[in-house]
Amino acid sequence: FTNATGRKCYTEDWWESFYQKLKTAFPNENIVEVLPVENISKINFQAQSFYSKDIREITAFIANTNIFIGADSGIMHLAAASQTPTIGLFSVTNPEVYAPYGNHSKAIHTDKNSQEDIVNSIREIINQV
Repeated sequence: FTNATGRKCYTEDWWESFYQKLKTAFPNENIVEVLPVENISKINFQAQSFYSKDIREITAFIANTNIFIGADSGIMHLAAASQTPTIGLFSVTNPEVYAPYGNHSKAIHTDKNSQEDIVNSIREIINQV
C-alpha cells in the first residue's frame, strides 16, 4: 500500500526506487499494489493492482497475501489485524506506539534504515512464515 495521509506519505520517487528493489530481490513473487480510495498509484501502475472501496473485500485480499508492506496508516493496521505479516514503514509517528503486531510483523523507521534493510527484513519474515 503506497499511500498514507499527510507527512506519513512517501514520495513517488521513494516508492519507485523501493519497487525496483523489490522486483530485483523477489523476481518470482507477485507484487500487487493495493490502491487507496482515490484509485491512484505511487508507482505509476507498474505493478498489478487491487482496488476496492469495500473494507471487507480489502481485508480478505490482504489476508490472502504472504506479506503486506505499507506506511503507517489505517490499512497497515487492517493488514496486521488480518493476521498477515506486516511491514510498517515509519518516518513521522512513533513506531514503538503504532507498530503493527503479531505474525512476524515489524515496524521499520525509514530515517534510520535503508531500503535494502527493508528488503532484508521482508526476506527474513518470508523465510519465517
